[in-house]
Amino acid sequence: MNVPIYRVARIVIASGALAVLAAGCRQQGIDSTASNSENVPRRSTVGTAFQQDSDSAADSDNVAQRSAVGSDSSVTPVSHNRRAQYPRLLSEYALFDGAISELQPAEGVVQYDVNTPSFADYAVRQRVVRLPPGTSAKYTDFAAIDFPVGTIIAKTFYYLHDMTQPDAGRHLIETRILWRQESGWIGIPYLWNEDQSDARLALAGGAVPVQWVHKNGEQRSNTHI
Repeated sequence: MNVPIYRVARIVIASGALAVLAAGCRQQGIDSTASNSENVPRRSTVGTAFQQDSDSAADSDNVAQRSAVGSDSSVTPVSHNRRAQYPRLLSEYALFDGAISELQPAEGVVQYDVNTPSFADYAVRQRVVRLPPGTSAKYTDFAAIDFPVGTIIAKTFYYLHDMTQPDAGRHLIETRILWRQESGWIGIPYLWNEDQSDARLALAGGAVPVQWVHKNGEQRSNTHI
């Protein structure tokens, strides 16, 4: 199976301020109407503007829930008695076109990347963001990027079956959703099912064993928690 590669947005820090390098990105805002553009800010690891979002594949879902966008905007932990309020399947967010396992961003969903990704126990991560139609994210120096209510950020963890042959397929593990609400950000974890057809709501988290062929040809294993 070929793993699709999409254009990504880039943001860097210059003299303590965020510098937008993506083509077509307006300095003071990120327009959700510009589909397929490279204009999405980094997720919550960009200098002091964003708090650190731990990328360790051993993180619990509570770690994802703590990933705050901005120092004055916290992520609300998801309690089990709120399960009914959230989609049970990742596909219900309509973030991807076609077979969801292909992770092909739908119209209005933009894939992005980070300058300095942290180590994730050899897992690969895909990050996408979708803003509500007709809205934009506002950027100012020395402050968090202000995403509009209704913004959804998704980060999917997966392992290549064989790192020496990237086209040999992958094992999707988990997708973490950050959803902007009126009260702030909430984090919602989803674990992919065995047949890779979708990911189910997993507020209690879980342990997923994985195996892969490493870059040096060795067989390795790990448990994603």
